[in-house]
Amino acid sequence: MRNLHVGVAAVALLWAGQASAQDMSGQPGNGVDAPADVADGEIIVTAQKRSERLVDVPVSITAVSSDSLSRAGLDSLISLNKLVPGLYINQPSYFLSPTIRGVGSTLAVSNEGAVALYVDGVYQPAQASTVFDLASVSGVEVLKGPQGTLFGRNATGGAILVKTLDPGFQPEVKANVSIGRFTELRMSGYANLPVSDTIAANVAASYKHSDGFIRDVRTNRLVNESKSFAVRGKVLFAPSDDIELILTASHTQYSDPTPQMFRSLHGENALSGRPGAGPLATDIFHTSHNVAGMLKNRSQEYTSHLNIDTGLGTLSSITALKRDKLSTSQEGDATYLPVLSASFNFYNRTFTQEVNLTSPSGSPFSYVVGAYYFHNRKYYDPFQYNGIDFLTQEQWTDALAGYADGTYQLGDLAVIAGIRYSTEKRKIDNGLLPHPLNAVTGTVHRETRESAWTPRFGLRYALGARSNIYATFSRGFKSGAFNGTSITLPGVTPETIDAYELGYKAAGPNFTFSAASYLYDYRDLQVNTLTITDGVALNNTTNAAKARIYGFELEGSYQPTDALGLRVGVGYTHAKYTSFRNAPGYEALGGGAYASESVDATNNHMVRQPRFQISGEANYKLPVGNKDLTFTVSPSYNSMVYFDFANQLSQKGVFLLDGSVELDLRNGVKLAVFGRNITDTRYFTSQAFSTFHISTLYGAPATYGISASYAFK
Repeated sequence: MRNLHVGVAAVALLWAGQASAQDMSGQPGNGVDAPADVADGEIIVTAQKRSERLVDVPVSITAVSSDSLSRAGLDSLISLNKLVPGLYINQPSYFLSPTIRGVGSTLAVSNEGAVALYVDGVYQPAQASTVFDLASVSGVEVLKGPQGTLFGRNATGGAILVKTLDPGFQPEVKANVSIGRFTELRMSGYANLPVSDTIAANVAASYKHSDGFIRDVRTNRLVNESKSFAVRGKVLFAPSDDIELILTASHTQYSDPTPQMFRSLHGENALSGRPGAGPLATDIFHTSHNVAGMLKNRSQEYTSHLNIDTGLGTLSSITALKRDKLSTSQEGDATYLPVLSASFNFYNRTFTQEVNLTSPSGSPFSYVVGAYYFHNRKYYDPFQYNGIDFLTQEQWTDALAGYADGTYQLGDLAVIAGIRYSTEKRKIDNGLLPHPLNAVTGTVHRETRESAWTPRFGLRYALGARSNIYATFSRGFKSGAFNGTSITLPGVTPETIDAYELGYKAAGPNFTFSAASYLYDYRDLQVNTLTITDGVALNNTTNAAKARIYGFELEGSYQPTDALGLRVGVGYTHAKYTSFRNAPGYEALGGGAYASESVDATNNHMVRQPRFQISGEANYKLPVGNKDLTFTVSPSYNSMVYFDFANQLSQKGVFLLDGSVELDLRNGVKLAVFGRNITDTRYFTSQAFSTFHISTLYGAPATYGISASYAFK
């Protein structure tokens, strides 16, 4: 508890320093905390499933507007790393792996993550399908800490809420095109059209292509060409002031083999001496593979959002159907020898239904009550090793939940309480096929049932009209999982987390500020373990670890003049395993070869979580005649990150710098030049041990280009 006391003291000092924020009002600054929705100068968020001022929500939230994303030149979920302290996202293979305050997932693509992603209120369970561009996005809210009460399963680390543009009754057109290094071409467009007094529609589309920056050693040809295309259409029906229905259809497809284009670290590979193995890649942007890397995904989603004002509150229904298909192939030894390769098609089908009732405004008691249903089917068809069928697998999940959450205002003091009950049934048909790597073959059917109560409690005290302090307790849980590559090993049970947070929020005419300190008790972590018996190594996924996490975050934006905007975010996270025996480790045998060994990872740093994170933005608008010239710089820093439980693989601290210069012609047209990773920093995005080498993937080098945009409204 000493560490929590230190964090509490730090936040208390910040409260004292920010006392002048009391009773201030006005417009927020234009930094990253300026969100998609602003009403009467207030930042509006939906983190508690109802529209509220950001300053009133007792949750650590970073709200990012579409303007902030555009100004920083960011267009993907991975890019949120540069804006949100406490958040770290990488793509170690064919799926995104977000971590918030040390809480993430290291399991396979067939399992769900520990940070929940929602798009327009719809949960996205397939980690592989979350790799998409932020096209037609009106804003993003990153909720830090377990969100088990309102968002339920798989939100132990937090939740990322992506909101796309809804139709409206004002005509609007937007278009953007940019070209850049590596023959990069990006195009996006958006149109909104009122059809009648009660019907409106919009459509958004984006396209991206790049020749890539990784070359094959033998041919010197570029091998990581990427393409993506997304389109989304919405129709709004508003027959009266009390009824609103929005129907949405979207299609997304992308092809990007970059995560498969790893190379051996320092060119060291145990197979290097074999005839035909080389030449091996030694330059960081070269690769040597005998199997062409491939990663493709196609997704379709259909949703219905219905809101009815009943007089007793707003009754809402969200219905969604989503289909995903992921196809991938990759080579595992980073040589030209046919030693190890894998490929599979992965299918995901999801249906969700949520119904809730939110209280009308103006009452001292605000609440939301609701029910949620989730059905998911996913399967491999099939999974292949070295071109031979290795396994087939099919999983089903049915989950039900009911929740209630409310806030009662007693003068300046608000009491917050909520509870959620979740139950789910999971099934798997797992079949290991005749293959040289399978000692046991056959098909096994398994079923599990799980349930959990996830409460939250809190107090919030208003120091002024736009400043308050809060203290909360919340609990989250992550669903269990099966051992997908074994028909003999049992599955894992849910992991749970208890979180304590103390925070402060304030806003004034030209600034926003928030501070939070937190302590997590993290139990039954779902991790991979390794036991060696009589020289035989057995990998298993079990609930084998515990962790203690604590830290603090500071975020603020300041606009001293109409011309200058500043933003800064600082995060400190101390995340270590307090118990983790039989963690997988590797012993170097020389010549690039490695042997599996079991290690005690107790007191090791948790994977994929920097201890220090700093991000910022400065933009300055300079009038030039009847035009405006805006300069923007966006620096970010992540301290050392470990990629494995044994803390043998790591990336030292990384500083990245992005920037742009934009000319606003004041007729709807804007021209810009931009740069990403301007300093051309070289850094790892992932590392992993294998028998023959350490596979390594680097982040993109410096990228620069020009863009033009047009907006009419």
